[in-house]
Amino acid sequence: MKLLGHHLVVPLPCGALLMRKRSAAVGCALLAFTLIAMFAAHWLGVYPIAADRIVPLMFSGESSVDQLILLDVRMPRILVGVFVGGLMGMSGAIFQALMRNPLASPDVLGFNAGAAFGALLTIFLFGSAVYVFWGAVIGGVLTAVLVVALSWQRGLDLFRLIMVGIGIGFTLLACADFLMSQLDIQRASDMAKWLVGSLGQIQREDIAPLAIAFVVLGALGIVLQYSLDRLAFDEDLATGLGLKVNSLRLLLVAVAVVMTATAVAVAGPIPFVAFVSGPIARQLSKTPSSALILAAGIGILVTLLSDTAARTLVASFQMPTGVFTALIGAPYLIWLLARQAKRNLI
Repeated sequence: MKLLGHHLVVPLPCGALLMRKRSAAVGCALLAFTLIAMFAAHWLGVYPIAADRIVPLMFSGESSVDQLILLDVRMPRILVGVFVGGLMGMSGAIFQALMRNPLASPDVLGFNAGAAFGALLTIFLFGSAVYVFWGAVIGGVLTAVLVVALSWQRGLDLFRLIMVGIGIGFTLLACADFLMSQLDIQRASDMAKWLVGSLGQIQREDIAPLAIAFVVLGALGIVLQYSLDRLAFDEDLATGLGLKVNSLRLLLVAVAVVMTATAVAVAGPIPFVAFVSGPIARQLSKTPSSALILAAGIGILVTLLSDTAARTLVASFQMPTGVFTALIGAPYLIWLLARQAKRNLI
């Protein structure tokens, strides 16, 4: 690692990563806050575990209630929260950079709802969660195709895209509610929590495939970030830089949709994580780039803090994680819509 003007050069096996010093400082701060949030999530809960026992319990061979709760209940939930938050954060940043609009995130555009409906339909048809991942991926992809097709009017109208996406999203959530009405009360109750977005039903088996998806898709997103940032230019200029614009857009949309679908398949359509991560990351780093790594960090931090609040604030009932992410994201959405409307009026 070495300095080059106002940038840090980080050597990688396949080349080098150029990072602004401010972005590197923000990244280090996010890492520190994330580690603190992970420690707090292990510590806090209805069944508190003494802070000085957390690290010894992770490496000791003793069999106790504390170790069972720590390693079999909280740790899988925290790790899944990290991977889900990171995937949603990067996915939102990709869509917002690609469409040059802070409103263009997968949860606002209805892609989260499409993935959720696909996963729920798979469970409803097959009676098990074996194919839920593929149901979520297919649902997210088909929703993306439908939203883009309905928004196309002599080109892609971004405002029309957002309005169509919101409408399709609410329609798919209504269809999901109809499917739940056909289930028994217990399964319908569990699915209702899942549709809000919850880490309460995480199993240890979810960790490995989600970790692989996070590493593979995250690495692919970082590799494509250079091209993504250049696609923000005028299309003719991007083509002049040697970019295959249409192919890159399709590839980036595919990567972002699979990120979203993977996260939704495990934790449900947790709202607003994808929506707020990119803008906050760019605001903190003061960079015009898509800032995918920082967006992933913000997504992780928001998810962890929201899930910890969901587990601890109401002792008698564990609320879905999505309730608290909505408390963070909904005011930001209202402010952003008001700001966009004011600019249009001017």
